[in-house]
Amino acid sequence: MVSELNIEAIAAKLKPYVLPAAVGRLRRKKQDLEEPTSCYGGTFWGKRREAWPECNGRPMIPLVQLRSGELPVKPAALKGVALLAVFIDEDVPVEAVTGEDSSLVVREYARLTSLRPLEMPRGTKGRKHSRIEWRKVDDYPDGEDLFMILSDEEATWVEESESSPFTHHETLKIGGWPTALQVSIARGKPDNPYVMQVDSDYNHSFGDSGMLFLRRSRGKSWYSLWETL
Repeated sequence: MVSELNIEAIAAKLKPYVLPAAVGRLRRKKQDLEEPTSCYGGTFWGKRREAWPECNGRPMIPLVQLRSGELPVKPAALKGVALLAVFIDEDVPVEAVTGEDSSLVVREYARLTSLRPLEMPRGTKGRKHSRIEWRKVDDYPDGEDLFMILSDEEATWVEESESSPFTHHETLKIGGWPTALQVSIARGKPDNPYVMQVDSDYNHSFGDSGMLFLRRSRGKSWYSLWETL
């Protein structure tokens, strides 16, 4: 059993590694199309005359839309981005690079004033809409990252004890630490760091209840990687 003194020691070891994150909570409600909001599924927004993206002749899945002004934590990769819309093909591969002809499409908009709701193709209307409500949290590492910082006994207690205050958030999240489902490669490298993760939900499942991670390169290309247990 870890004593209070040991908990203080663990807190001291983990303090340099605590990262701020915005954790999203999904609320099922009718979509308001008066202005763009952070949402999961539903109608996404775009420029006038901009079409809904397709891949292999079929409309893409509206995965997640972020309104950056609503985020309590904003990674450097989202600087200058007012709205971000992420679309995926239903057969998105384990790794993908964004592009209008790709299985991953990430659209960025610097201003909201010229945007309008895109017309949803018939094949996407079954993708249910949820409003995303954000809250700021302190996020702690997990998996091998945690075991590199703490002793095996300490790391095991942090991961398994219900009384541990050192929470790693395994959900829809901007910033923080990517959830280590297999190995800690989701955070990427300095030239294309991790930005956000999206967990499986009612609109799309990544493998067996896996998670999709988005990274952005210095050249502003977006990359996705999904992992499953």
